[in-house]
Amino acid sequence: MVVHPKQVKDYDKLHPKLKERYNRAFTADGIMEEIGGGTRPIRFLFRIGPLFRCFFPERGKNIPFRLVNEPFMTSKGEEGMHWYRTFFFPKKERHFDADMIIDKESQRVLDYFGQPRLLRSELHFTVTEKGFLHIQSGKQKGLIAGLEWRLPSWLHGVSVVTEGYDEHTGEYTIDVLVTNRLFGTLFTYKGRFTERMTDDE
Repeated sequence: MVVHPKQVKDYDKLHPKLKERYNRAFTADGIMEEIGGGTRPIRFLFRIGPLFRCFFPERGKNIPFRLVNEPFMTSKGEEGMHWYRTFFFPKKERHFDADMIIDKESQRVLDYFGQPRLLRSELHFTVTEKGFLHIQSGKQKGLIAGLEWRLPSWLHGVSVVTEGYDEHTGEYTIDVLVTNRLFGTLFTYKGRFTERMTDDE
């Protein structure tokens, strides 16, 4: 993730383990306790998600997953972070890839979903009383064939994400809820993960 004090309200209150994890390469393995959400028509629509390595129709409990973060710089000199998420369902391996970039002009964090990129969303960061990172999506644009268009609010997938750290278990935690004004809950997952150390470490 691309997280700096200027992008996060009350950054100083952020949990030390979360400060340590952001803005560097990071690989982790964990378990999604539950992946759910979406009516039958929505899940049918999500069947096209795997073509873009983003949304997918499968749901389940206690699904193993891997998270890989890789920092990069854009051609404009903007800081960015690749997000590669792999979910190991019993019969399928699914992916949810995204790129987070700090826009050079506005200093906003922009989240680009999919490969090739399908959707762009502004992200807004705050810190909870427990020192966890709370992420709320904002304005969104569709991206097709190099073209961008602003999505009306009724088409937004409104994301609310909380990333935390459990002192008792030594695990990072993640809680994601994506909703839509017309269709209700589109997608949700909740899980835990630990950093996977390399041989050098």
